[in-house]
Amino acid sequence: MLAGLADNPNILRLDVNREVIGSAADDSGFLPLGLALNVDGGAGFDVLQMLNGRADVHLETADNALEVTNLNDGAMLNIINAEAIAFDSGETVIIMKVSWRDW
Repeated sequence: MLAGLADNPNILRLDVNREVIGSAADDSGFLPLGLALNVDGGAGFDVLQMLNGRADVHLETADNALEVTNLNDGAMLNIINAEAIAFDSGETVIIMKVSWRDW
């Protein structure tokens, strides 16, 4: 699969930083699906804004993160330390992480 990667002019190689880390403040903003981003909201109350509606994405926990996958094209990103997802449709998903302790 990687044969010709170094010398084939028809193969475009991208070396990108896929980590997005929020600040200690309350962060809010849009991030694109499709780049397999790893998003860490950091401290504060962080809201990821997304296009369309809740029915357009699949949400699943994976490796201690929330994985968001676009159902139309499979584009995805992973989220940790964010508290909500606000969709353009007006829908909001509250992200809650519960840690259980032995009492």
